[in-house]
Amino acid sequence: VEIEKQFSKDPSKTDRLFVLFLPMDEIHEIGLLYVNYELLNKGYKTIYLGNNIPTDNLKHFNNHHDNIVFVSYLTVQPIKDMLEDFISEIKNVALKQRNNEIWLFGSQIIDEPDERFPESFKVFRSLSDFLNVLQN
Repeated sequence: VEIEKQFSKDPSKTDRLFVLFLPMDEIHEIGLLYVNYELLNKGYKTIYLGNNIPTDNLKHFNNHHDNIVFVSYLTVQPIKDMLEDFISEIKNVALKQRNNEIWLFGSQIIDEPDERFPESFKVFRSLSDFLNVLQN
């Protein structure tokens, strides 16, 4: 209901677009919904894709938008053994534009060293870290 209320407001921060999605077989949507709420509440424009989104589908946004921040919550997928493949795939698809970023949350990446992630990736170890970034 609170997310729906935010849609009645025009975005006040239009310098970037947030595209929120969960990868294939990731069904834990509540964290991503909360991130969407906070982004909307701070005045950002978001597109909420939901769960089971093939990474390849994200490339279409590059044809229509600049300064995209792709946001995902990795709770159970991809499994640790497939994380490197996921990082490579999403990098190749979503970072075609120089100004794009990828923000990741969730237990699958929380203990991974920052060095494992390419430039333009931001890994949030806690929701408070995310909220602090939104304040700045």
